[in-house]
Amino acid sequence: FIFFASLNCFAVNYQINASSGMDSPPLNSDQPQAYFAQAQISTFSKFIRFQSAFTFLYGTAYMEGEAAFGASLYLLAPFVGTRAPVQPFLTGGGSMGFGSLDGEQRQDIGSYYGAGVDLKVNNRSGINFSVQQHAAQITSIRYLIGIYWIQGNLD
Repeated sequence: FIFFASLNCFAVNYQINASSGMDSPPLNSDQPQAYFAQAQISTFSKFIRFQSAFTFLYGTAYMEGEAAFGASLYLLAPFVGTRAPVQPFLTGGGSMGFGSLDGEQRQDIGSYYGAGVDLKVNNRSGINFSVQQHAAQITSIRYLIGIYWIQGNLD
């Protein structure tokens, strides 16, 4: 009984991110620069947070929906705690997208990695910034800015 009760306590810790940004492919690419909106949910822990995200990208003659799964490493959190006002992180994972470019259907499977920082505004929310390198059908760099909320035990 104690085992199941403790599992329930850990299951309610999560972080929700709502972000927007810009996807910037190389200059000689067929894919145009695109803007996007992203929703993400992740487990909340001090060191590693497993996450899933959905991103909607749109640009000139380009539209794509993308699902991603990965993890973020908060390398300083074990030393400074989760209550620190600045939390830098490294992130990485895999993605799969479906969409259209110049009227042609396309799908791409790839990976991403990057770095960012969570800036705490109050005890349970804040602003985050991130830069990610995406390697899929076309390689691009993504710049993200967003807000986040934390639900659960902060200790």
